[in-house]
Amino acid sequence: MLNYFKELKVKIDKKNANKEFAVYKAVINKNIVKLFINKKDYLLNKVTVVGDDELFGDVLSVFNYKDYVDDKIYYPKNISIEKINGKLLDEVRISKLSIDAKVPNLLPSPENFTFKEDGKLKAETKLEKYNENIYFLELKHTDDRVLVVEFKDFMLVAEAPISSENGEIIINEVKKIAPNKPIKYFAFGHFHPHYIGGIRSFVHKEANIIYNQFNKEYIDYIVNAPRTINPDRLQIEPKK
Repeated sequence: MLNYFKELKVKIDKKNANKEFAVYKAVINKNIVKLFINKKDYLLNKVTVVGDDELFGDVLSVFNYKDYVDDKIYYPKNISIEKINGKLLDEVRISKLSIDAKVPNLLPSPENFTFKEDGKLKAETKLEKYNENIYFLELKHTDDRVLVVEFKDFMLVAEAPISSENGEIIINEVKKIAPNKPIKYFAFGHFHPHYIGGIRSFVHKEANIIYNQFNKEYIDYIVNAPRTINPDRLQIEPKK
């Protein structure tokens, strides 16, 4: 990472600099990466990475480097790692160092290898009427089926996969079934992103979210997470 910043000739980020650290900032694969260099010893103190996660919104990862040793090269004996805004913690301890003068070729590139351009799958839906009140909405681009139940005065939706964008797609399809009936309830059966990834769209529509005491904290975290990098409707227009 240090070499990469050097190759890019990244300059000091004066907005974030302070007496203790010189801060260098670059955008790598849509992630905001910052290096914090200690002004006293010129060693890397920490790396922060802020990126967009479809489920968790703006996600901060922090890598802290401590207890440097001078043994042919400077290296930190202790590295603490914080991911998903400090929700996941890990620690690496380096007890011994050896230097190989030649970089091993661990994974040779296949012949004529190229990276494929990032492409978005085209949203494709199919609505199936199961009986008078129950519908299944198939989202072919995510390989999911969503349950839609029509009541006398309102609609219920169960599951919304992966992202707020898919939540909006589901909402638009439900409107086609009953244009004048609001989506009053959203339910889910599992914590996986394919079940709750689009929940924020239903909060924005002011639907009641059905949950229990065991999953409230997790759902609150997803619903209230800031999404400044890739704003959805709830970020732009907050709702309870």
